[in-house]
Amino acid sequence: MRHLLLIIGILISPISTVFAGETAIISLTDGIVTSKDREEAKETAQEFLDAKARSHENLQKGEEKEKKKGGILSFMNFSFLDDDKAKEDKAQKQETQEEYMERMFSMAESGDVSALLNLGYMYIYGQNGLEMNYKKAFEYYKLAADQGNDVALNNLGSMYYGGVGIKKDVEKAAKLFAQASDLGNIDASLSLAIIYLTEGTAMYNDKAAIQLLKKVAETNNPTGKYLLGYAYLKGIGVPQNKTKAIKNIRFAADKNYDEAQYIMGYLYERGFGIPQNYNNAMRYFMRAANQGNVSAINELGELYALGNRINADYYKAYIMYNLLAYYGVPGAEKRRDILGTTKLKTPELLQAQTEAESFTPQPSKLTQDIRTKFGDSLALYVDKTAPIIVVKKDE
Repeated sequence: MRHLLLIIGILISPISTVFAGETAIISLTDGIVTSKDREEAKETAQEFLDAKARSHENLQKGEEKEKKKGGILSFMNFSFLDDDKAKEDKAQKQETQEEYMERMFSMAESGDVSALLNLGYMYIYGQNGLEMNYKKAFEYYKLAADQGNDVALNNLGSMYYGGVGIKKDVEKAAKLFAQASDLGNIDASLSLAIIYLTEGTAMYNDKAAIQLLKKVAETNNPTGKYLLGYAYLKGIGVPQNKTKAIKNIRFAADKNYDEAQYIMGYLYERGFGIPQNYNNAMRYFMRAANQGNVSAINELGELYALGNRINADYYKAYIMYNLLAYYGVPGAEKRRDILGTTKLKTPELLQAQTEAESFTPQPSKLTQDIRTKFGDSLALYVDKTAPIIVVKKDE
């Protein structure tokens, strides 16, 4: 069902970077020099390859937590119900599941907002013995929203936006988000800002979006901080301010959002709005790459292959291009094969292939949440020329 609600479409970009009017397309046949000291970058390479070390147990825990929160259904935020608290409440009253559900329905009939929200959530995700039923979820949220509950208003907006249980209607969604935002709901403020930032729509309003993002950023919400920072970086809806841009983007990067880490690496590498620093660029690229950020993996491949900013390392470049080819990035397969046939000996080639196959992305909780709610890139809402590679992944 996830594909029904993603706000962002599938974008496939060539292996290139575009930023502030700058374009750079790499060629493995140009500018390659022999690495003088592979050991210098050993620590950096190990940081990337250590990603494969996550245990199956931890992976399962992460998957179970994600399923419990129900985030896989929507790019917006329905995750207001704390299942642990619900279980605690049920346990304190020494109720069976049947008794608990009977109490929820009884409370909902009397207009109890908490029960209405709980039942709406349960019907959306098919919990506590209830089958998924979007129409019933919509009805319960509507009853809570009629009482002026900001969470219900936000969730109704999400359903209207995604066409879940009701005909898709972006204008109604925006009105509901606006009502919830006025009541202090940060998720609704962020969702409304995203709608206003979506280029090519009748509701595009970058200045209104910026005001909402400032409101969200004041709460130290990393998603809002990142979007506000990117707007300052490109001068969208506000005068360009590189200092404010770096401050906000760095905040999200240090909270472990992969795209913010990639953009910080990009800015450090080019010295845009910040003193050029290849070491810092590599650190941010590596952190984003460990999370499976394709744009960061691409940058690392370029850096290792060209050797004009760090020592060339064809072994590491091959790993990056092999991963990019796996992700379906156009041109990566050809560049990988050039390296494999002209720059690596057979033992190195086989080991590099093993390393690439063993790689396991480790997206942070924040990165997972943002990807689920808004797709693989936030920057593309603000700037369609952003240096972001988004590729179709297996469902």
